[in-house]
Formats: sequence, C-alpha cells, structure tokens
Amino acid sequence: KPISKVELQARLKTHIQVKELQVTALRLAKENEERLRQFLDAMPVGVQVVDAKGKPFFLNQRAQQIFGKSLAEEVMYQAGSYKSYSPDKLPLMRALQGETSSVDDIEIRKKDKTIPLEIWGTPIFDDHNKINYAIAAFQDITERLKREKAERAREATEAVNKMMTDSIQYAKIIQSSLLPNLEELKTYLPKHFFLWMPRELVGGDMLYAESFDDGFIVAVIDCTGHGVPGAFMTMVASTSLRRITRDENCHNPADILKRLNYLVKTSLQQDTKHAKSNDGLDAAICWIKPQEKTLSFAGAKLPLYYIDKEQLNIIAGDKHSLGYKKSNLDFTFSTHTLSIEQGMSFYMSTDGFLDQLGGAKRFPFGNKRFRKLLMENSQYAFDEQSDKMLEAFNDYKGEHDRQDDVTVVGFGF
Repeated sequence: KPISKVELQARLKTHIQVKELQVTALRLAKENEERLRQFLDAMPVGVQVVDAKGKPFFLNQRAQQIFGKSLAEEVMYQAGSYKSYSPDKLPLMRALQGETSSVDDIEIRKKDKTIPLEIWGTPIFDDHNKINYAIAAFQDITERLKREKAERAREATEAVNKMMTDSIQYAKIIQSSLLPNLEELKTYLPKHFFLWMPRELVGGDMLYAESFDDGFIVAVIDCTGHGVPGAFMTMVASTSLRRITRDENCHNPADILKRLNYLVKTSLQQDTKHAKSNDGLDAAICWIKPQEKTLSFAGAKLPLYYIDKEQLNIIAGDKHSLGYKKSNLDFTFSTHTLSIEQGMSFYMSTDGFLDQLGGAKRFPFGNKRFRKLLMENSQYAFDEQSDKMLEAFNDYKGEHDRQDDVTVVGFGF
C-alpha cells in the first residue's frame, strides 16, 4: 500500500543501517568475537545475536534497555521468541536460514505497555560461505509511528479541506449566477457600478436587478451572517424575490418587502412555536419608471442615499427587518417616491462597508466617512466611483480582517 514521505524516509534510513551492520559485522566477526561484541554494544539500536545453531550469543545494552532486564533474559534464552510473536516468522529465524535483510514491524508487551519495534535480520557468513551468526537488530518506532500518524491525519485533514473548498467554490459559481447579468443591465441602466465582495468564498449579501415592461427594480439585500450560512439565506431570499416580482407581478417596493417578509418567515417556519431558525435579512429596494421619471424606494433597515444638485440626501429604511422570530408578520413598509432629475445619482449599501474596522484606532468606517466618500466621488463616472470606493475601503481596512460581506450599488441617469 502507499506509504507517506515520512515513512519512506524512515525505511530508507533502516536499509542503510542494515547494510552498514552487515559489512562491519562480517569484517569484525572474521577478526575476533570481542571486537564484534564491542561494536554491537555501541550500536544505537537493539541487537540480538545467535550462533549458527540458534544458541544465544549476545544481547547488547540498547536491547536490554528496550526489553527490560527480565524480558531481556527471556529473549536471550529463547532466541527470537518475542512474547506471542511466532519465532519462525521473525527475521532472526529467517536469517538462520540464509535470508538477508528481512524487515518486520512487530509489537512486544512489556508489563502493561506495548512497544512497537522495527526489526531486521541478517546472517553473517564465514570464509566458507556458511552461516556463522544470525543478527537481529531492532529499534523502538513509537515516535516514528506518532509522526506517521500525524502525517496521515494532516493528509486526511487536507483532503477534507480540499473537498469542502471545492464544494464551496462550486457554490460560489451558483451564487454568482444569481447576480444581475451585466450586459443585460447596461440596456436599461447604463450608468451604474456594483461592488459585491463576500468576506469568504460565498456570502450573505445579494444584488438583484430586473427589467419589466413598465420599469426596473434594483435591490440590495443583507442576510444574516456570511459564508455558507449567509449564502443559504440568499438562496431563500433570491427565490422569494423572483417569485414576488416575476410570478406575482408585484413591483411596489413596500409591497415587495411585506411579501418577502411573509415568505421568509413562513419558509423558515418562524410563524410557528417550534421554529429553530432565527434568521432574516435587511433590504433596500428601488422601483424605477423611466417613462414617468420616478423612483420609488422602500427599505428594511437599509437606507437610500441620493445626490441632487451637489447635496447629499438620505431616506432611511423602516426599522424593521425581514424574517426573524420576533418580527411582525404583517408589518407594512413605507414607500418614498422621488422625481428623477438629470444628474441625480443614487446609492444603496449593506452595512459591511460602514462597519469595517480600520485606521490607527481600529474604529468602524462609519456613516460620516461613507457620506463624505459619496460626495467626493459623485462627480466621477460610475466606473471611477467604484474604483475610488474600493481604494478607500482597502486603505482604511489596512491589515485588519474583513468584518463582513461588502455590497454597494450606485446608479444614475
């Protein structure tokens, strides 16, 4: 089966050690037994040696440390019988039969503790190519197994993260497909900009623009939360909004909000006592009738900003959100109607821009700065306004984290 990089490196190191042990032990065995004992005693791994008949010959200090005194004596007098492990399968026994460099991973039980070992065996031949000794070398691989386990856990975590990221990336494609078609939008609203910046791959902010025979709708919606939970809420809001404006042919902003409030609450069963969800949304909706040169606005917590004759004006939304358990199912929103004059510009925004922390004191961007920014940039084309707003946002945010999804809409006539 495939092995990790850590395990592969450990195995390569083991084989190098085995080869060094074979070469050195063979040379020393030919010289004298005492030098062989000294060499094996200095090995950083445990070593057990038996003669050609399987009689115990030597057990080095490291082996005695691993096994403990009592178990070391047992190993010494019962060559290769590491507790319940079958002797005929041990590398030491195979080494007596002439097999070289055989490696196994085994476990021995030391009192109430289990010690994992890597053990390898090799025969030592005399000048007549007969087996003189069989050597088993072993090392405690507890730490190596811990590293391998950590490596496998890391790889598994990475695999799960990749799967989740891939899923969310695909969800981003789905959510992006719900945004207004920019080419189609240019046909009925050529002067505009949209800033849509989810804090994560997907978000809880939503833009909506739709053209009808007698006018068009532009809306900004800020759902509970951000990320995946917020994105789920945008699906509920988007489906409901399309149902209201397309299927039910409802275009009055106040009526849209009232109907949307009803659909969100009933979809999430917030009109019942056993409701689990306490989620909802804020919204700002404009209904523009170009032939009549009028703009009607209604807001649920979100305002409409408009600049006329170099004067900034604000129409506040009603202090009532859509959805949520405690919201009024029958709340009636207010409609505000304006006459559109040449040179007027209109803006709607979720609270992500205004709530962004930044600056030297890590204060929110705030209403005052936002209104000033609108006034300073209103003289520019809408494409330039978008760039300047984004630049101002990033400069203020600096190295601070994004607090929320950010959505800003600007348009004019």
